[in-house]
Amino acid sequence: PEVQALADAGNTTADTALAKIANYADSNTNPAPTVQDYLDAGITGVDAANLNAVNAKVDAVAKVDADTVPEVQALADAGNTTADTALAKIANYADSNTNPAPTVQDYLDAGITGVDAANLNAVNAKVDAVAKVDADTVPEVQALADAGNTTADTALAKIANYADSNTNPAPTVQDYLDAGITGVDAANLNAVNA
Repeated sequence: PEVQALADAGNTTADTALAKIANYADSNTNPAPTVQDYLDAGITGVDAANLNAVNAKVDAVAKVDADTVPEVQALADAGNTTADTALAKIANYADSNTNPAPTVQDYLDAGITGVDAANLNAVNAKVDAVAKVDADTVPEVQALADAGNTTADTALAKIANYADSNTNPAPTVQDYLDAGITGVDAANLNAVNA
């Protein structure tokens, strides 16, 4: 009887988790599944590093395509591949900036938070400044993204302060890049600052 009670509770937990995943497939306004939800549903291979990518795969299908363990496991496997591919792209950019630059979606797919269009250039600059071996894990890239956020915020503050008073230091081309502003170069810097 004790073991049966545990089995019944486990079934309820698994059913609840699978329903949460299916509901997220139905509408991403529903709560996003967590790593624990996937574990509770019996799905393997989902962790903090690939959760965003797996949830994106679930969100991309209809509810009826994410309401069984085999269906969700296939989505998780695809999410794993997406996360691995994105992390490899980021590491390759650190290896050489002649490789394609990571996009906001690449960072999301790799499980990196806090990267958006406004700070993408600053984050990519941080990635480009390190060796490949220092940008090939989620914690390493997350630290670089956090540093890029700080750089972007600092640059934007410098631009805003100059707008407030031209007695403050004038923004440089690098400041505009760090703030996520494109199209500013040495030829038009004075005009942009004006």
